[in-house]
Amino acid sequence: MKRIILVFISLVLMFALCACNSTEGNLSVASSNHTHQVALKEQTVSNPVAGYCGNTQTTIYFDNDKSYKFWGGESVTMTDILINLNYEKSKLCKCLPEYTVDTEFGTGYGINITEGYARCDKGQADLTQEQVDKLKDIILWAKDKV
Repeated sequence: MKRIILVFISLVLMFALCACNSTEGNLSVASSNHTHQVALKEQTVSNPVAGYCGNTQTTIYFDNDKSYKFWGGESVTMTDILINLNYEKSKLCKCLPEYTVDTEFGTGYGINITEGYARCDKGQADLTQEQVDKLKDIILWAKDKV
């Protein structure tokens, strides 16, 4: 009897979670009751982090329990974007990130390409269309490598 109840609860939760997500071009999109706009200008900190090289390591986690660890130009580009954003706690919303990224300078960055934002423990920041395009290219490149 306990198993039946647990299976039933699991099914209800699974259907509820599936109802909140759709897929567009293999990028998972969480539904929301508001819209996001890409930033018109870069939302970066006034004193960007500098002084690291192409040996910096980055890991992208995909929704199928797979990840891809890499370094080089793609790692530097993604790290530059993520560590230099001006994250704001007041911008945090309930939309789910599509990907999680760890860099040597921070872990648990959430990226939503479809909605155009990145978030971390400091808050959330809107991305410019150029940043979205760069991040999307890197993510799709990494996805092909998995």
